[in-house]
Amino acid sequence: MLCCLATLAGCDESNKQASNQQPEQEAMAEPTGDVMITVGDKKYTREEIEPYLEARLKRIPPAQRARPRKRLIDRIIEDELVRAYLKKVPVSKEELVLFKQEFGKQLAIKGQTFDQFVEDNKVSDEALRLMAADAKLKSDATKLEKLAVFIRANPSYFDGTKVRASHILVNCNFYASPVEVEAALAKLAAVAEKISAGKIDFAEAAVQHSQGPSKDRGGDLGEFTFGSMVPPFAIAAFATEVGQVTDIIRSNFGFHLIKVTGKTPGSGQRSPQAMQVAQKILLAGLKDKMVAESLKTNPVTVAD
Repeated sequence: MLCCLATLAGCDESNKQASNQQPEQEAMAEPTGDVMITVGDKKYTREEIEPYLEARLKRIPPAQRARPRKRLIDRIIEDELVRAYLKKVPVSKEELVLFKQEFGKQLAIKGQTFDQFVEDNKVSDEALRLMAADAKLKSDATKLEKLAVFIRANPSYFDGTKVRASHILVNCNFYASPVEVEAALAKLAAVAEKISAGKIDFAEAAVQHSQGPSKDRGGDLGEFTFGSMVPPFAIAAFATEVGQVTDIIRSNFGFHLIKVTGKTPGSGQRSPQAMQVAQKILLAGLKDKMVAESLKTNPVTVAD
């Protein structure tokens, strides 16, 4: 939790060069130079972003940097969209005081006081309010009773059950424009229609049309447990019978068709990590909700 909150404050090591200023300063500062990323009114220049990317990609061979580079850019965009959402979340004085107390306890475990954290990282009042809003939403989303209900309703997610599946992926950024979304959907829908009509089998369709790294294996992903895949993908795969193909589903990677090719039952006993896995799933759902809501009023553009 500490690292997530630090990111919101603009002081996380993985986010420093991409966003050194505090949120209220960002809104006031007019960027100079070549704008590379725009999220609503917020603009990041190439001079800000490229050093951030280079520092994190320098140990990766240049020929292998495309995917991790995109993931880093996506993270910057996601963080900015989350901040935009949190700005609209009300936080009372009492909630802010409680947050400072709880956050102070976490910092104390690391040998740091709350005041030291604020001073060392130059955390503004507005940044603290965003951190409190973030903590408030996450706490509500992962209350013990909600986790327990989720686990009871989905036992196969937590007992070691494994699904084997293949997929066909059409890339589509989570921040894509409506035109781009429509084009990606139409492309995959055409492939799905051919598969349904028996004009091509799933594996061959994956080889010809998938844009994922598994395409050369006919889209085969092997066996996986629920927690090893992003939630939208895992939910669809676990809900589908062996031999069946899902409807088109969307994840942060794009649009997928999934064919379930096997299932290995779990032990029937809940994993000791069930609470952690459930928390991860519910928090991912919360983040997806915040990002999707922010995208309605904060269009994203990324320059090549």
